[in-house]
Amino acid sequence: MADIFSQQAYQGTSTPGVVAVQDLFQVCAIANINASNQFECSFWINRNGQRVDSGLGNASYRLRDKAGNLVSGISSNSVAPDVNGYYKITAVSAALIYDLTHYILEIEAPVDDEEIASSIGLVVGE
Repeated sequence: MADIFSQQAYQGTSTPGVVAVQDLFQVCAIANINASNQFECSFWINRNGQRVDSGLGNASYRLRDKAGNLVSGISSNSVAPDVNGYYKITAVSAALIYDLTHYILEIEAPVDDEEIASSIGLVVGE
């Protein structure tokens, strides 16, 4: 068995330094079609597992069908956050959203001047 403390063993050195850790962002959302057949949605941004409630700017969203086509009338470029960091879209007609189809909700929102973009899957079923 080799003696790791012998003159033949390599001993490395280390230098103290600063480790930079990048924030981990997550876009969360909940959406539904209400009794008046309108699409409603609220979304928020988490940073490192905590909801962000400051440094937020206006967000944008759009809904795409499974082929990637925009769903007409279900998008906005100026959704403002409330004081708790929640974005709540104005309810819009869901007439072009069909049962048994899946959709992709694309969301972009600035956090401290950094654009956070994500997609969330939606399924409509009866």
